[in-house]
Amino acid sequence: MRCPACGQENLDTARTCKLCGNQLVPGYQYPYPPAPQVEDGKIERAIMWLVVVLIIVIVVSVVAGLLFWLLLLDELQDFDPWPSVAGLLRTATCF
Repeated sequence: MRCPACGQENLDTARTCKLCGNQLVPGYQYPYPPAPQVEDGKIERAIMWLVVVLIIVIVVSVVAGLLFWLLLLDELQDFDPWPSVAGLLRTATCF
């Protein structure tokens, strides 16, 4: 017998639904169709897709971070925080 509240299949002699606890009348044929059940495996598939998307986001973030770090290192090699005296003299001379 199916529970009219949640659609769970129960024993024909059950007095309450094993899923939702709704009171059942043994042998009674309910005049309305049972509630639809959730498709088996739907939650597992949703969790799987969530994990896949999170892994992709993490991998893309790591790769982007490494590329940015490498580009920053490349630019820092050409950067001179202490300009040479000759460079200072060239920029300081007005004539």
